[in-house]
Amino acid sequence: MPINLLPQDLQKQQESNQQQFVANIVSVVLLVILFASVGIIFSFRVFVTRDYVDVNSNLDEVRQQVTAQEAIEGTLKAIHLKTEKLTEIFDKNYPYGKTFEMIDANKSDSIVFTTVSVENQDSISIEGSTSSLPDLAVFMKFLDKESPDYKGVELTKLNFNDQDFTYLFSIHFDYVPATTGSVGSLSAEKG
Repeated sequence: MPINLLPQDLQKQQESNQQQFVANIVSVVLLVILFASVGIIFSFRVFVTRDYVDVNSNLDEVRQQVTAQEAIEGTLKAIHLKTEKLTEIFDKNYPYGKTFEMIDANKSDSIVFTTVSVENQDSISIEGSTSSLPDLAVFMKFLDKESPDYKGVELTKLNFNDQDFTYLFSIHFDYVPATTGSVGSLSAEKG
């Protein structure tokens, strides 16, 4: 240990200065560490914010894709259900084309069909308009009495259209062919 020849006061002051110097260095080091930490935290915040924005935009894109896929899935389900219905209809081998031709052939010129549809395989609905209620009655009589393939003929809607002075109607009936694969009254002529 070296011998210090300085007076006691100066020795204490020198020790105090050394301690103060060490304290100042420690303070500066801590201050540098604090600034570095703040810089790192700020950089991390910027990095995380940028990643958050990227993830959020990617999430929006994925949501849009999922929505588009849901729409496609809904369309495919609807097509599948319609295909199943058609398969069931074709399995029964109903000649709907000939049936619709016969229905059209036995209506008067004053009757105009807007919709002819098959519902639940065995039910047919016809919507249209006519300028003559007697012609509509004759057509319904044909469906109800003269054709053995149609049962439960019902006029489900009849409204007067005052714009063109016609009657809007809706007819519903069941299609029950006499034998599978043939329609017994296909030879009926327009009368």
